[in-house]
Amino acid sequence: MGDLGITDNVDRGSQFTPPTLTGEITIPSSWTDRVDVLYSIAKNPKRDDLTRNTDYPDTTEQLNNPPDAQDPNWMEASEVSDWSSIHSFKIQSKTDTDWLEGESITISFSMVAPTAQEVSEDILNGNIEPTSRAAWNSFAIATDNGQPVEPLRVGVYMNYTNSVSLLKRAEDGTELEGAEFKLLDSAGNEIETGLVTDKNGEIIVEDLLLGEYEFIETKAPTGYQLDSTPISFSVEASQQEQIEVVAENTPVPGSVTLTKVGEEGGEALEGAEFTLLNEAGEELQTGLTTDENGTLLIEELKP
Repeated sequence: MGDLGITDNVDRGSQFTPPTLTGEITIPSSWTDRVDVLYSIAKNPKRDDLTRNTDYPDTTEQLNNPPDAQDPNWMEASEVSDWSSIHSFKIQSKTDTDWLEGESITISFSMVAPTAQEVSEDILNGNIEPTSRAAWNSFAIATDNGQPVEPLRVGVYMNYTNSVSLLKRAEDGTELEGAEFKLLDSAGNEIETGLVTDKNGEIIVEDLLLGEYEFIETKAPTGYQLDSTPISFSVEASQQEQIEVVAENTPVPGSVTLTKVGEEGGEALEGAEFTLLNEAGEELQTGLTTDENGTLLIEELKP
């Protein structure tokens, strides 16, 4: 109900609009037919129902209605057409009920939280202490002729959960273990460093705030070239599925030196011509000729 305590009328300090009901309250089965559950659209209902049977000592300050308190106009569940409009409910014993047993009674209700677009980024920030970003509800109880009592605050908070997966693989699809990355936000701040791909070539980062990010490779897997091209992605409020990005590495190219010498004297032979074939017998290079030192250097060979 609103953001006021019921018995002290003090602002609770909610940081966002509390979740809304999605259906009727569930009460213990032992209470069925012994209580009435009623609902109201009033955000700040009058407290008269709580104090109707209260016997106040002469020296006790009585509970009064706060400013702008509204008549609750209680209704039954069958009369509610839009549960999101309900802001207050009460459970009261029927007039012919003498006693309600119950210790550690559970009263259940289902609520839906605001969407991520409807709250500020701080509300979803799991690094901030929950009580500093919570929304608060108030609950009070009055029994027999006693004074209404309520807990200090009953609150809910929101965490935005998401995850992003980076898959590192070679050009042929082989998953690459041991590639190291850092994660930056849109301002270039390092969010995480030392992220290393596992045996499946994967890195998973969870619970990022909304915004733009990029992975940057800082160490290539063994036998492959470093590729520091930023890998960009966005975390959006509407995100439901895991974000997936893929990065490929090119193998470190090899080189070979061939030296051509005479059979008897071992002198360097210039002008010998060769053709380079791959393992399938296909020609890769032709017209390769030894220099004055009898050597032939071939570079940028794929493994």
